[in-house]
Amino acid sequence: MSVPGIASELCSLANEVASHAEYERGALTMLRRVLPFDVGFFVRADGVGPGRLGLDPSVVEASATKWPRFGRELAPVFARATGDGLAVDTDVLGDRFRATTLYRDFVAPHQGECTVLAPLRVRGRHLATLAIGRCAGTFGARELQGLRALLPALRVCESSFHHAPGPYPVALSPREHDVLDLLRLGYTNREIARALGTSVNTVRNQLRSLFRKLGATTRAEAVALSLGHGDR
Repeated sequence: MSVPGIASELCSLANEVASHAEYERGALTMLRRVLPFDVGFFVRADGVGPGRLGLDPSVVEASATKWPRFGRELAPVFARATGDGLAVDTDVLGDRFRATTLYRDFVAPHQGECTVLAPLRVRGRHLATLAIGRCAGTFGARELQGLRALLPALRVCESSFHHAPGPYPVALSPREHDVLDLLRLGYTNREIARALGTSVNTVRNQLRSLFRKLGATTRAEAVALSLGHGDR
């Protein structure tokens, strides 16, 4: 399935399941279609999330109190990911990675080789970090590109678990509601302009305002955010 298809499945999954455990297992299973991995998990405020794949439960339990230290050791990796959306620990830390407590206490027991980390932030708030690891080999550029393309959908999914359903907490004008309805139908800017009897430039300005109010950066993210918040 294509990356846009998987993004759509992820958003549907987040709206259908009732717990992080169900969402995480389903999301990680979908992500394996884009880049196969040996271990996959989400790191949350209280440690490793419940829907992890491929992790040794005893290692997870033994490391439960060490994530603040692991986070400090990974600070350069997160700094790189801030600009690019994701980063691979060994690409950033090189040989220093094997000297970390994280490697000794968590990665080595899983015979891990490298892990790609993707912090998931929505409106400046860090909600979770996606971690996908391999026991042999590295991640190719096309694989990382595929994962990067899915990050907007993953951020939307995380947001849906941190906000109660209901009307979106911003005021949209009647015309912005019209534009959003057509955006949900997959209309292009030109098609929206034709349907509303206005110009493409006007539609472009309305979309810019709509994106700003929703906190979206792409058309797909705007649609998913509005649906996730029950905006009608």
